[in-house]
Amino acid sequence: MRYLPAIAIVMLLANCVYLGRTVANEIRAYKARRDSSEYLPRDGSLNGIATDGKIVSAGGGAHAPLQGEGYLLLFVIDAAKGMEDIRHWNNVIQTATAALHPGGRSIQYWGICNAADACNQYQPFASFRIVAFLDPYQMHIVAKTIQDRGALLYDPVMTLRSHIPSSNDPSLQASLFLKHLKE
Repeated sequence: MRYLPAIAIVMLLANCVYLGRTVANEIRAYKARRDSSEYLPRDGSLNGIATDGKIVSAGGGAHAPLQGEGYLLLFVIDAAKGMEDIRHWNNVIQTATAALHPGGRSIQYWGICNAADACNQYQPFASFRIVAFLDPYQMHIVAKTIQDRGALLYDPVMTLRSHIPSSNDPSLQASLFLKHLKE
């Protein structure tokens, strides 16, 4: 009988450790879900200012809003690398387009210039829309999440679906994009 209080204390400590681990795992899972599901506010939407000065939005047509099953891939164009980045993303888009089924999901590609309108001169060479600015909320997400040549994939309801890691190889970058598109 004299061991009963000691056993009770040991069991209480074990239960506290178990409960602490369970709570810590739940908090980690919550943070992962929260960080992977960033939404655009409906009043701020995903709008950009294109090289011609017009406001563009993801929602219809080749370079406009997303329709039906459409997606948007957003990436950064470094003004200092200019044509190098344009060639890289042109190759990524060409490789991805060749691998997609005809008549499948529509995909828009937007390059956001890291120096506002300094990339305007590259628009004739790009097979994607170059935007100089996004609305402030979206600029915050882009600045927070895109490093190097990584990209952001948005689904048709403008939910940030994936953070796609960067690669210097356009075919690998396209494969990463396609993998995230299928998930």
